[in-house]
Amino acid sequence: MQKLIIGDKEIPYTIRTGTSKKYVYLHFKPNLELEIIMPRSTKLRAEDVIQKKKTLIERKYAELTNRKKVYADNQLMYRGKYYNIKVLTAEDGKDRVTIQGNDILVLTSNKEKMPMIRQWMKSQTEQYLKRNLTRHAEKFGINISKFYVWDTRRWGYCNKKGELVFNWQLIALPKELIEYVINHEITHLLEFNHSTSFHKRLASLCPDFRERENMLKNVIPI
Repeated sequence: MQKLIIGDKEIPYTIRTGTSKKYVYLHFKPNLELEIIMPRSTKLRAEDVIQKKKTLIERKYAELTNRKKVYADNQLMYRGKYYNIKVLTAEDGKDRVTIQGNDILVLTSNKEKMPMIRQWMKSQTEQYLKRNLTRHAEKFGINISKFYVWDTRRWGYCNKKGELVFNWQLIALPKELIEYVINHEITHLLEFNHSTSFHKRLASLCPDFRERENMLKNVIPI
């Protein structure tokens, strides 16, 4: 595998032929390996493409390496802060998750921590939404009687039935990002699109929504 040197970083990259006849595509895989997809028939050299796009590659790589993971290196993000995960034996046989100082303690009798962490985070997300969702909806004169917390690829969404669905990991985010997600989805109850009208309504609840939106893109769920 070849490597591209940017500063003191070595970025591995591979080259393959795509289906396009004339377009070059650059794609970073989850492991930060760069994939260069060349047109089917071209006289271009991948090395020339890299040189021409080096500034773009460098900027994108910097963005990706600055992203934060909800769970990494046995640490879990909870309300914007990282906690060390410690698995302890539940001597009383009652499995539970609790916070103690800078640690999230997983007390279990079977040593399987992730299912318990998942259920705990889901419960914490549900509790947060029960306490705060109505308060935000009232700003638009909306009554929300029901919402869902599921395993979804998005942080939240509103479907055509007007149902609000939130990611079970929402509680991992700092308050300002949780509030952004809530406000975004509530706005969709009135504007089921991303039109100018939608953004004006969202701005009335969250004036700095653009900044928060960009911050949210830098958080990677489990």
